[in-house]
Amino acid sequence: LKRGEDEFLTELRMAVAMFVAFDGLDYDNDEEAGHKLDAYIRWVQRVLTRYEGYLIDLSMGDKGSHLYIVFGALQAHENDPVRAVAAAWELQNPPPECNFVRDIRIGISRGRMRCGITGATSYRTYGVHGNEVNVAAHLMTLAKPNQILVTKRIVSAPGQRLKFLSVGEVFVKKDPAP
Repeated sequence: LKRGEDEFLTELRMAVAMFVAFDGLDYDNDEEAGHKLDAYIRWVQRVLTRYEGYLIDLSMGDKGSHLYIVFGALQAHENDPVRAVAAAWELQNPPPECNFVRDIRIGISRGRMRCGITGATSYRTYGVHGNEVNVAAHLMTLAKPNQILVTKRIVSAPGQRLKFLSVGEVFVKKDPAP
């Protein structure tokens, strides 16, 4: 990085994008909201560590609170889709100390994504970008509370041993190719 070779850290690779929306924190009226969020994020990170997934972003705003998580970007495994689904299943059930979190909605997709350093020279971060990120985010918005929606690429991934229930086809707008 010090020699200016950070552009070589960027690559296109197969990865899994997961978005997790959650409710239950009143940031404006609960003085403990910050401590509660900290407890929840620490638990999420412990779950992700077991499955070798990475929390890329936490967003809070007028569209609610959500997490952006990736599998296979920093460290790839043949079974990243299986790891993502297993982690999602676990994230649906927060522990008693996080019982304030409710209405968890998850979207998961898999595909070729740009993984690497993003930002200007004064501020850089690691990011994962691509159409499948947008698809996962869209699935999260379509999911009902306590529901996980996945793409066919997740269902048909090698090593997938879970049974999935079809909720029908959903069409999402893809970004135009550059």
